[in-house]
Amino acid sequence: MKRHLFIILLMLSVFAIYSCRDDKNNEKPEPDKRTKVLIDTDMVEGFDDGVALMMLLSATNVDVVGVTTVTGNTWAQKGAACGIRQMEICHVDSVPIIVGSEYPLREGRMSALKDEVSANPGPDYEWLGAVNYERVDDWRNFYVEHYGEQPSLSPTSGDASDFIIKMLHEYPGELTLLAIGPCTNIAKALKKEPGVERLAKEIVYMGGSYFVGGNTTPYAEFNVIFDPEAAAVCLRAPFARQTIASLDVCNKVTMDKNRYDDMCSRITDKRLLQIFHNCFHYSDFQKHPDMTSYIWDVISAAVIIDEDIVKSSMTVRVDVQDNPLKPEYGRTFVTDSTERQYARVLTEVDTDRIWDLVYKVIESIDMTH
Repeated sequence: MKRHLFIILLMLSVFAIYSCRDDKNNEKPEPDKRTKVLIDTDMVEGFDDGVALMMLLSATNVDVVGVTTVTGNTWAQKGAACGIRQMEICHVDSVPIIVGSEYPLREGRMSALKDEVSANPGPDYEWLGAVNYERVDDWRNFYVEHYGEQPSLSPTSGDASDFIIKMLHEYPGELTLLAIGPCTNIAKALKKEPGVERLAKEIVYMGGSYFVGGNTTPYAEFNVIFDPEAAAVCLRAPFARQTIASLDVCNKVTMDKNRYDDMCSRITDKRLLQIFHNCFHYSDFQKHPDMTSYIWDVISAAVIIDEDIVKSSMTVRVDVQDNPLKPEYGRTFVTDSTERQYARVLTEVDTDRIWDLVYKVIESIDMTH
């Protein structure tokens, strides 16, 4: 009897020891499972880069490790000012933003682009981004003039391509690059350190048009034709995974004036409402209330937040025409060449889930001013 009692007491002691160990283990914080993202962007206010940024900053499963700006839709300096404003609205002060490339890789590309599009216009030929606007050479001056107050944040000094390289080394196999502007900064990084792309978990682009026509010219999408050489460097690099939200899927997610007005009516932060009113969509809808527009970069951000948004895609080898002497300079296309890399080109997405994410972020920003 005493022997049985001893065995029972021993078993209870062992159980208690292991229970304490389990309790202690349970007290340890779980490793950070959030997707680490570096956003490379030709930042604008509101739609589309700005909303993409705010969605990612607000997503509980995403850790934005930095933002690099590039000239495209806007000048890189202006993009930094807009990005800082939107970070302030989201109450984020720990994410570095670095001013990146002012000009495409090829010298004289911006002036040449205007001539090319004038000779061969696409449906959105009037939109040439920074090409049609006076250069912004100081982010702070723009911020103060545009918003009427001093910023609470500042860009981090340094070179954007060096920052991209640094982050890839800091998070090997973990970092997703989100390229939602011309690929100039990322291409410079890949050229500075060949092979560094192998450290990325994935690169997600908004750009190109593979099975539909272009928007800036009949055959080319804006982000790609702005810097075709940079797009070629990136698309041809052996990333572990490439995902592309091209016009093939972007053209399927539309936005009309009723949708835009509905979003504005739900905004309580006056700074965010100011940004939505500054956005070109607002003025366009006022002039043309029956027009339809798109949300481009928001789709790429949404896919990172919720992979289940992707309903269908095609995995194909892709390339871009980067020879300026060719008539279809800037065209992206599918190829059989084994020298080119595979990419997942999105073809269908869950539109309702994307809009749910958009409304979630604009409704979550509290009125503080």
